[in-house]
Amino acid sequence: MRSILICFYCFMIIQTGIAQEIIIRETNLKVESVLKQFGPDLSEDKRFELILSIFGTNVEAYPRLIFETGQKLYTISKKNNDIISETAAWSFYGQSYRLSANYIKGLECHLKAIALAEKSGNKSLLALAQNQMAHIYKDREEYDKALRLYNMAKYNAKLGVSDQMVVWPMMNMGA
Repeated sequence: MRSILICFYCFMIIQTGIAQEIIIRETNLKVESVLKQFGPDLSEDKRFELILSIFGTNVEAYPRLIFETGQKLYTISKKNNDIISETAAWSFYGQSYRLSANYIKGLECHLKAIALAEKSGNKSLLALAQNQMAHIYKDREEYDKALRLYNMAKYNAKLGVSDQMVVWPMMNMGA
């Protein structure tokens, strides 16, 4: 009886691993389909919408995929000379380091993203970078810093063009 239970548990572990790999592969395909839409002829607002749509792929559940997405966005940014994609790439790098509990490296990446977003003048992009950076302070239980950044993100989002970006900082403050 004991050997049957051990075999059953081993089988379940293998099945769980296979299911996880399938989900990761499907998520990666969704991200790839979004990234294929980037091009130099897209408007700034459309490029930002595409970046937001990447978050809808469940990519944030997988630090490795977030990092790889950052790499791909960075490559796109250099190819198209696109500050929007470059800023997003640094935010993705920062998020991957955050989820890997490397907060120092994550903060460095988010600071680069914020500097680029400020340079771009795109308030929605700045709000995204600030919102993502605030997560690190929340994780570190530095709630005053996190709330300050979420509030700044909310303020900048209201100055931007993305309705979706206005919701995220408020949702995160509520959490």
